[in-house]
Amino acid sequence: SIGETDEEQAQINQYFQTRHNDFEDPGISVSSLTYDLLPVNTIYSDVADYSSEWYEKVTYKGAFGSRNWLEGWSLLWEEGIVR
Repeated sequence: SIGETDEEQAQINQYFQTRHNDFEDPGISVSSLTYDLLPVNTIYSDVADYSSEWYEKVTYKGAFGSRNWLEGWSLLWEEGIVR
């Protein structure tokens, strides 16, 4: 939690929930200093629809769905820090 009191945490939660942000444990795991960034609890509901072509349209919330786009693109992947 990021609120210092239960009341502050409740206010923070309410703020995010009214803006359609979900609170879920993504299930990111660490093993021998390698991070598995693919979530085990991917959220597929209530995804925002952006009209800008700049955004890639996806069916999930967050940075990663079922594919780690860092593969072959990032030094973190090349060095084996993330999988």
